[in-house]
Amino acid sequence: TGPASFSGTSSPALLIEPAGTNVCLQSRTLDTTWGTFNDCTVAQTETGIDGVINKAWLVTDPSATKVAIVRQDITIPNDSNTHTASMFIKKDSKNTRFVTVQFRLQNGTEITHDAQINTSTGATTTLGDTDGDDSVWVEDWGNWWRFCMTNTNNTSGNTSARISILPASEVWGSTEASAIGSCVVDQVQLELNQTYASSPIVTTAAAVTRATEA
Repeated sequence: TGPASFSGTSSPALLIEPAGTNVCLQSRTLDTTWGTFNDCTVAQTETGIDGVINKAWLVTDPSATKVAIVRQDITIPNDSNTHTASMFIKKDSKNTRFVTVQFRLQNGTEITHDAQINTSTGATTTLGDTDGDDSVWVEDWGNWWRFCMTNTNNTSGNTSARISILPASEVWGSTEASAIGSCVVDQVQLELNQTYASSPIVTTAAAVTRATEA
């Protein structure tokens, strides 16, 4: 479960976890710091993880000739640490449309970690993992899957993390331009120097740190 604002209750909640920082900007606003490519469209028309209408995003690939993408590039240190990206993807009954997430560290020797989720079952598969030692997992949050993945930097000059969401693939384990379709996304998070996804931390124009409650 998450904090009160994401648990569907009005009761205060005590977070028994360390402080955390989300460096992904506009974590619930995919039409600002985020960029759309190859005819990808984003529309804030869906009920969010907090139950508020018009807070989550319908991400659509309308083209049968291009791979649609919505993505954000985030500045990171040139280090050898492991970082964790996460996002909420709404459950549905689609078994012929799969969502791909690419988590890449760039500007030096690029490190790629690409994975896919079946939004009907929560199953995942890895499409690419440069160093072979990163993880992908899914948490069940009721009507949502929380899709999480790690990537470990290599001190080669990678100072940018790119998180990309590809809303539609029609073949499990691959991406292809011919696929069309959409998915619903909410609350994207990038947490540096840790190997797990902490409770949701909403950002706007700057990174946000959540202090440990006492």
